[in-house]
Amino acid sequence: MPVSFFSSVQESPHFHRFTFGVSQMPMWARGIMLIPLVPGIILVGLSLLLVLVSILALLLLTVPVYLLLKWITGVKAAPAGFSSRGAKRVQARVSDA
Repeated sequence: MPVSFFSSVQESPHFHRFTFGVSQMPMWARGIMLIPLVPGIILVGLSLLLVLVSILALLLLTVPVYLLLKWITGVKAAPAGFSSRGAKRVQARVSDA
């Protein structure tokens, strides 16, 4: 994308409404604004990491139990609708019309 596209976007009033006027502040004011945002950004990152760790812990605890119960009960992994008994091989030919 050309640089002129980004400069035209930054000059539009919709962009300034979207950024709540922060884009019009000088760089030193944006830097000061960033200081209270850092803890929130860190907390969001940590919460996403905790979600991933909890899903991994759930899988680590349930998969062995699932495999053990499947082995004890003798249940096969393939669903009943996908049995291959009586299946016929189908050949097809593609021709241009």
